[in-house]
Amino acid sequence: MAEEENSDGCFTRAYIRAAFSERAAERKIWGALLSLMASKDQVGWVWDNWLSERLKRHSKTDSRIELRVVRLAADGVWLERIVNAKSKNLKGVEEYLIEMTRIPLRAPRILRWKPVLVGANWFSTSIPEKSN
Repeated sequence: MAEEENSDGCFTRAYIRAAFSERAAERKIWGALLSLMASKDQVGWVWDNWLSERLKRHSKTDSRIELRVVRLAADGVWLERIVNAKSKNLKGVEEYLIEMTRIPLRAPRILRWKPVLVGANWFSTSIPEKSN
């Protein structure tokens, strides 16, 4: 993280890399942490506090909602790798998540959802809200 310390999304990229770490010692530590978090409220609080402090520290580079979504996806990868140590279907996911941290911020669009019937199934589609 030091080489890109103040760049947009730097903490999130480090977070993704940690989730994909191949080092056995790190995976054992993360597995133990997951077990503790599931069984002890105190450990969950410590994790939440640690993450909140890091996000405050990196608020200028990692506060976009898109980066939060990427971190949540990395959490899912982390959980998958701990629960299923032989998971092989994650090839390319790390690079994809890293690339998502580099997508420039887009102006939010106000959307409304319209239900659409396709065959016997209902789907939702977004329609841009008209400006008055």
